[in-house]
Amino acid sequence: MEISKEEKQNRIIQLLTKADELLQRVEALKEHLDHSEGGYSKLVSKIQAEKSFLESLAATDEPVKENSLRSTNLIHLEALTYTAEHIGNVTSVISPLKFLTRDQDKINIVVDVIGHNGKAWIKVTARKAEALHRTWEDGGDYGDHDIVQQVQFYQLASEQNPIEFAPPKVHVVFYNGVTQDIVDELSELGVTVHGHIFKDLEESKRGRPSLPVFPLPEVTTGLPPSVPSGKTPVNMDVTTLIALVSELSHGGHVYSFKESYIEDLARQERATPFLVPMETYLADKDLIVCETALKDFKNILSTIAGPNELARAKKLLNRVRVVPDQLSKRSESLTESNRIKRNSKITFGTGDALGAVTTTGNVSFIKAAKRKGVKFEVYLHQSRALTEKKQQNPEKVYNPQVPTNRICSLYADTIDVEITEGKESRLGGHISVDLHDAYSGKHSPKGKENCDKTD
Repeated sequence: MEISKEEKQNRIIQLLTKADELLQRVEALKEHLDHSEGGYSKLVSKIQAEKSFLESLAATDEPVKENSLRSTNLIHLEALTYTAEHIGNVTSVISPLKFLTRDQDKINIVVDVIGHNGKAWIKVTARKAEALHRTWEDGGDYGDHDIVQQVQFYQLASEQNPIEFAPPKVHVVFYNGVTQDIVDELSELGVTVHGHIFKDLEESKRGRPSLPVFPLPEVTTGLPPSVPSGKTPVNMDVTTLIALVSELSHGGHVYSFKESYIEDLARQERATPFLVPMETYLADKDLIVCETALKDFKNILSTIAGPNELARAKKLLNRVRVVPDQLSKRSESLTESNRIKRNSKITFGTGDALGAVTTTGNVSFIKAAKRKGVKFEVYLHQSRALTEKKQQNPEKVYNPQVPTNRICSLYADTIDVEITEGKESRLGGHISVDLHDAYSGKHSPKGKENCDKTD
């Protein structure tokens, strides 16, 4: 049914105003969504595309059918924006993910909104309650899925994309209401529903829905279960083991190196020392290493480690618990390539299977796995290399006449530091912390009293 020219212009002006309002509201979400996976640009682009479509309609004198204006996607984008504003701790919108069906078919899915710091996946629908009910009851067009089937896809995908080793909770937002029958079926699946609930189909035809409300998120923890000792397990890969014993992390950054990539690592260490934040993170954890990572580490040590690095490695390995290799289903599903090596699959898969965060400097593997739909729980750190045998003439980056003291390291030997006006600075570095903090155990978990102890 065609509408009059005057009504057409009025309706288009209303919709353009709504599009501008949405862009302003999305701008307010920018601090939460403007990152590589946040979806901020996608949402803005979709709204701008709808705006361009409406402007093209306004520029022509040709008559417009009612359905042309009703089919605009703005109402869905409004519902999505409203959800992102109210769900709490939103981290991304329009987020593409992959999962395997029961028949092992690879399926792509788009999660409308991710909230609660990643622990809630929200499916948003702006369809009217009557239309939703009829599709659910009678089935839609060929290939269409009713809302319950769509939610089941979300649940299957969430099981394969855990956050802190627990599947995200699936929510559904019904922006224009939903019937009680659909709510009952979704509740049986363990899904949380937000939106106005009509008691039946007939009421949905007559009633006007109220906006969805969002209670405060439950305070839950997805932390992996503790080991018998009560400590949280942390899985260390080869890059972590190397960085912990590297001469570069223990004052060797004051030397010059022929190899440009090692010189780059030395500059990184001067600017951002590795040990203090790493040992703070590892404090009071159950440190585990899988058999494959241990074998690789020992092979590297036997080839290029210097005497100090070998001594530190011995101390470090006395403090870790070696566990058998075990591939999780998610890691096993990864196809091996130049960036996804078998041994890395085993190492990260072991942490995944045990519910342990894996510490790593292997950014390329993490990114490659994520592109394949597998996101591991990791603690990322800068890489270091074994450099003791490669050291040349020391650079003059500190004054040897300045008195020094020592920071105690849990995993290796002690570190000489300069003392300047009540502060300490790592030799050749640019980081400084209070001496009181260093010796009270804030930066070195066992504190000063253990510096003189030997294994």
